[in-house]
Amino acid sequence: MMTPVSACSSGSEAIAHAWRQIVMGDADVAVCGGVEGPIEALPIAAFSMMRAMSTRNDEPERASRPFDKDRDGFVFGEAGALMLLETEEHAKARGAKPLARLLGAGITSDAFHMVAPAADGVRAGRAMTRSLELAGLSPRTLTTSMRTARRHRSATLPRPTPSGSPVVSMPRCTLRNRR
Repeated sequence: MMTPVSACSSGSEAIAHAWRQIVMGDADVAVCGGVEGPIEALPIAAFSMMRAMSTRNDEPERASRPFDKDRDGFVFGEAGALMLLETEEHAKARGAKPLARLLGAGITSDAFHMVAPAADGVRAGRAMTRSLELAGLSPRTLTTSMRTARRHRSATLPRPTPSGSPVVSMPRCTLRNRR
């Protein structure tokens, strides 16, 4: 059992760790995911002091706008999601049809800011590159539909790059977030 504590990426990190346990032969099956239930006075006060939360209290239905150029922060909430990862053999033994195959998982940290990733995208690009390396793929093998950057969009304000668009870089492949 592992419990990663890495803010917004904790659930994804749990999936990556479970995948590694299965690939290394330490497990045949793993239940993984993330749960967050932080609605208490201290976290609300802390995020408010960091100006990370939306102040659109007069329009709560329009407050969460992660891809809007006029976003002003995130809306506090609680959620959870779990998934089952297993070897193909384990799935077949229980009569299940595999829905997908996870080929690689990369984890990095930019240690840039408590609530915002670094705008240069270097560490995020390294995580994607590592995922591809572990999967035995290269950026050139990806189809256009697969060239999608998983964006950290909690509606917090990122620091823009000189071009004004956050960029994720991988060897021979540059992915720009569309606005």
